[in-house]
Amino acid sequence: MELKLEFESVPGASAEARERLRGLSESVSHRTLADLLFVVTELVTNSVKFGPGEPIELLLDVHEDGSILGLVGDGGSGTVAISGERASAAGGLGLRIVDQLTSNWGVGPRRTDVWFELPSPASGVRASAPPSGRAASRARQTVPSG
Repeated sequence: MELKLEFESVPGASAEARERLRGLSESVSHRTLADLLFVVTELVTNSVKFGPGEPIELLLDVHEDGSILGLVGDGGSGTVAISGERASAAGGLGLRIVDQLTSNWGVGPRRTDVWFELPSPASGVRASAPPSGRAASRARQTVPSG
């Protein structure tokens, strides 16, 4: 199932995104939905806080096994990276949360488009490319140890 949502770049955008995504509870596990809500909240919040004020686009590809491939874009032209500075209660945790909850994530061709993968907890299957065939550079790659 493919889902495309758009939000105005306003402080309530992440709450609106969470509300609109709760309908996926019939399609994905409780854990995957919880992770998705955290990831989307962080990325939409970053788009509102640091983006150019353009509408925020959320693309999701929900696979039959419950894994999810997503992309959040804000039309910006800056850079996206985990801050090297110490995170505090005031901020700086967004991409660290994305990094911990996703199996993989990266930055798309417009430099502020962030794609992510959430595997199905039961299957462990990962998606392998950004939604809509968009090329993207990997910000993090999980490499098997050994």
